[in-house]
Amino acid sequence: MRSWSQKSGPSRTGSQESGRTGSFASFRRPSLSRFSGIFANTLSAGLAEAHENAKAEAKALKAEAEAKADDAKAGKAATRHERAGYEPDATRWEVAQTIRLKIDPPSCFRYLLFAVVFTSCALSIRDARYGFWYQNMLTETMLRAEFVPRDTVVQRTFESIESVQDVWHFLQGPFLNSLYREVSYSGEPLHPRDHHRVLGVSRVVGKVRIQQVRVRSNGCNVQKQFSEPTSPAYIPHCYPEWTLGSSTIEQRPLLGYDPVAECEAGLGCEASEAGAQESAQGGAAVLRPECEAQLRACNDSVSHGSVRSYPYADAAATGLQPFDGWFGQYGGGGYFVDLPHTQAGVRTLLSRMEQDVFFDLGTRAMWADFTLFNANVNRFLVVRLLFERLEGGGVQATADSRSLHLLWYKGEDWLLQFLPECVLMLLLVLYVLREFYEMRKRGRSYFDSFWNWWDWSSVALVIAAAVCRYQQFRGMRAVELHLEAALGTFANFRAVAVYAESELSITAVSAFMIYIKVAPPPPPAHTPPPPLSSRLPTLTLNRRSTS
Repeated sequence: MRSWSQKSGPSRTGSQESGRTGSFASFRRPSLSRFSGIFANTLSAGLAEAHENAKAEAKALKAEAEAKADDAKAGKAATRHERAGYEPDATRWEVAQTIRLKIDPPSCFRYLLFAVVFTSCALSIRDARYGFWYQNMLTETMLRAEFVPRDTVVQRTFESIESVQDVWHFLQGPFLNSLYREVSYSGEPLHPRDHHRVLGVSRVVGKVRIQQVRVRSNGCNVQKQFSEPTSPAYIPHCYPEWTLGSSTIEQRPLLGYDPVAECEAGLGCEASEAGAQESAQGGAAVLRPECEAQLRACNDSVSHGSVRSYPYADAAATGLQPFDGWFGQYGGGGYFVDLPHTQAGVRTLLSRMEQDVFFDLGTRAMWADFTLFNANVNRFLVVRLLFERLEGGGVQATADSRSLHLLWYKGEDWLLQFLPECVLMLLLVLYVLREFYEMRKRGRSYFDSFWNWWDWSSVALVIAAAVCRYQQFRGMRAVELHLEAALGTFANFRAVAVYAESELSITAVSAFMIYIKVAPPPPPAHTPPPPLSSRLPTLTLNRRSTS
């Protein structure tokens, strides 16, 4: 503020003094109200500017805090959005354009062509028209046929077998009459070339084999109170439970009916008293003289025959693979008998096996293997009838039949089967090469994608199915060579049937994995908006200091 002071000088006249006093009186002496107004205006303007600056700063801080909260809330969605390959602030239109660019038309065409060819090959190995009815034919003809045991008038079927006697009655009844029919339904004898035909159309391929596995009679210990011969509850043998690979499996020759022992038992020849005393002292027993001639006649194997035996054969000799039953797993080794081709011969052999107690307490499982072929539908029926004897007594009967199409390339339409398989293998090779190229191009990041692992799993399953098909081809070729070299012997189709079932199962899983696979990953359900901080204008706060 300016300060006003009166300077000293020569005196002036009155007129001059009065004139100056009238003109500058207010200037020389300003009023207090004027001074207060100027000061108030200046102060209010400064305060208003400071208040506006403070409000703008508070508003900017609040907006920044809200933007940070929005970014934190949309963090997960933005992360999924970025993983899908899109920009964090992309719009829906940009996402759609990105998806269109990611879909490679040549790749989609190759994949669809692969799926179509795979479907054609998968459907060619299945036969929904004849498969079920071919198996149902065996069920109705043999397994549901009733038979009457000799000791009861109650009729039974294969599914109601409960004892060893029921097993032999079934084998000598519906089993024999179905596979070895030699008389037509009208009672006329059939031509020999029409024998071994089930319902006149399905021919038995090779011989029928009956095989069993056994355990040792001393495989477990009998309690002391039951092991004494003088005990009224004497138990001479103990048969353990069946365990594949156990040391209790019986492998010694199985002895059957002994005609010499039966002849000697029927004579009733006993040692004399002197001979009995000598035998008690450790010497040889002496028989009465009148019995010696009769015993010599009993030992004549020409007139009475010799002891029948059944040798043990390992899995290499039988050619069978281990399989699962209802109560255990059984190996390929065992005691087997191949049935002859005539009905009379089979009936005689089954009666002899029953007389030899072929199926006794030591038997844990007995099964019959045979294969039928129907030329009308070009299909095989591989059958196994299994009889398992439980440790607690009783028999459980189960049947396993598989209708298979094994002659793929021997019909008029073999080219329609062969060409799709060749195209499928070619597409599979191209697909694998493409995956290797992607793996080399992307490096370790290639394995970060879940769908790449899915693709390799599908490729591995298709290769496994192709290996099973090749093993079937080799097995069928081996069976054909065996039948050509030894016509009329047992034909082992079990290994081929196992590979065929494995191929069907693997193909089903492969179809599921191929059909469910999608090319691009789906976009997120909601496209997150860009962060709020990127949309706010920048606020500059100007602070003015007053002095």
